[in-house]
Amino acid sequence: AQTILRVDPNATGNGSGTSWGNALQSIQAAIDLIKTDNIQNPELWLREGIYLPEVRSDAIAFHFDISLAIYGGFTGSETQRIQRDHRAHPTILSGDFAQNDSNVALSYTDPIRSDNARNVVTVSATGVLLDGLTIEGGYAMGNFTENNRGAGIYKVNTVADLRVFNCTIRRNVARVLGAGIYADFSLSAGQSFGEITLRNCVFHDNQ
Repeated sequence: AQTILRVDPNATGNGSGTSWGNALQSIQAAIDLIKTDNIQNPELWLREGIYLPEVRSDAIAFHFDISLAIYGGFTGSETQRIQRDHRAHPTILSGDFAQNDSNVALSYTDPIRSDNARNVVTVSATGVLLDGLTIEGGYAMGNFTENNRGAGIYKVNTVADLRVFNCTIRRNVARVLGAGIYADFSLSAGQSFGEITLRNCVFHDNQ
């Protein structure tokens, strides 16, 4: 069975994640709880809005290093996942820490984006599902492999399976490859395959 944890940055309850009133206040808090309590089959329900990381770094905004499912599009009243509407209630994972990006035109040399996260989402665990999210504001303009690609989503080579469903990936810039998604399939020893599954996703304004 799945263990559902609810996330709402404006929640004021006890932070257990067991109800919307007691929702966790950040994605990282949910991940920390999963690790600390060894929660099996975790499923995060994210209330609509813009999510920024608790610790802001020019490297990674959100790092998913455990197997979990993350669903966006909730209003904070749902009791079943089917009740959500990710189009009407966008849930945005943003690498734009200052929330000052100009979304009119993208540029490799945009000074406004120079303080953005290199990768909005980095996935280093097999079995991650991203569903109903908007991922934006990555700016991967470094000189080395690990920081010049995958501005929106970066899948590292140890990940054998990643699923991205019902997501919008937009307004990300990368110097070399995969502004929207970069999936590394140079698998480590002992792995014979790797895959990424995209379903019902929209990519636009990535460069």
